[in-house]
Amino acid sequence: MNYTVALRLKGPTNKKGEISIRLRYTYQQKQYWKSTGLSVQPDLWLEKAESISKSHPDAYRLNNQLKFQKNMLELGANSANDKADWELVQKWFTWWVEAETTAALDDVSQEAREDREAKERQETVEYQREVAERSAKIIDLNTDRKEEQEFRKLLDEYPNTFLTSGKLYRQQIASWKNYLLRFAEEKKFPLTFANMNMDFYKQYGDWVLHENNNYDNYFGTCIKRLKTFLIKCESDDIYVNPKFRKFKVLQEEKEIIYLTVGELELVWNYKPENPTMQKYIDLCVFENLTGLRVSDIMKSKFRVDNGVLKGINKKNVTTYFIPLAIDPRIELLLEKYDYNMAIAQEQHYNKYIKVILKEVFEKHGINQNTIHITRYKWKQPYYFEFKKHELITNHSARRGFISNMYNVHKYSVEDIKAMLGTKSNEIMKYLKLEESTIIEKAEAKAKERTVQ
Repeated sequence: MNYTVALRLKGPTNKKGEISIRLRYTYQQKQYWKSTGLSVQPDLWLEKAESISKSHPDAYRLNNQLKFQKNMLELGANSANDKADWELVQKWFTWWVEAETTAALDDVSQEAREDREAKERQETVEYQREVAERSAKIIDLNTDRKEEQEFRKLLDEYPNTFLTSGKLYRQQIASWKNYLLRFAEEKKFPLTFANMNMDFYKQYGDWVLHENNNYDNYFGTCIKRLKTFLIKCESDDIYVNPKFRKFKVLQEEKEIIYLTVGELELVWNYKPENPTMQKYIDLCVFENLTGLRVSDIMKSKFRVDNGVLKGINKKNVTTYFIPLAIDPRIELLLEKYDYNMAIAQEQHYNKYIKVILKEVFEKHGINQNTIHITRYKWKQPYYFEFKKHELITNHSARRGFISNMYNVHKYSVEDIKAMLGTKSNEIMKYLKLEESTIIEKAEAKAKERTVQ
């Protein structure tokens, strides 16, 4: 690295008795200074910690700003080919500030619609610890609470019945269980088999949809898993209120957003100003050309056998096989990264691919119109507007693979299922049937009738 970045007080005292806080960039014993736009009284500055004392009323916010600027200057220095060129380092500093700001704004705008599974995975460990500490309070030894104890006991044991399933699915079941328990604690609702009635359904739905800002698809998943649990309990001769069978599994018809073949080609040919962005482009192209889940890409031990890329699906423990003949770039990327495509964290990918796509789309003057998205809570519509780059994540790649393979490359659904290692028709939810595909098939049928 051969450079250092530090935060220091430098300059005269102003009328408020404050001294400017500046970034000091040192390379080969030569120092350069950059203003942060912030100042502080000398007695409130902690030089070793490079931060403002907590006794300052606005210390938390100001220290976050200082840490951000320092991190951006370090990224700028890492990106600069000539670290002795102070102007070049500052140019990259500006680039990173703009990229991070764009990504942060995208994160904020996306907050209301993001898949809750990622957030729940982060909360699971903390919540389990809280549950353990409060378990004595939750389980009352009163006779009136015995039904709650029985429900809780069976619910706690439930994730262990999926030991033969993939690790990710077990995590999802555990996450669902903790989410249900959180509802019970926050709403003081007694979870019992007798209470699985429409009053519970309504309270649970309002809590999931309105108090926790989710939508019908997510609530539907919660109810689907709850009903599966209750049916299992019934099969084990546990009495369950039969009203639970009337719980509706709500669903939404979500807009399928993905990169077309042409858009993917533009991304592939794009040369980012910052070379550190190239790995996100490579990962985007690899995901779209193979249709593999991010969990499989990050953990797979890829092997090529007779021109076919093979590996194990982590979710359902099946074998996928992707012919390299689909696109020569698959093998090219595998060789570039020595068959290890765990080149970027999912969180970073989802952030920076939006920045890259925004630049690509603006450069070519495409996808500048607003996309209107409708989500539902209790089947009531909520309307949102986005640009296409804001809607692309890791999940979009699987949709893109399936839709492009079907619409453009004319593979059948059965072909696609075989390649991805699944027998389930669940992949149909990723398929967007293009109007042109339907028209082509209709015209082909018409020609067949004419020939006959």
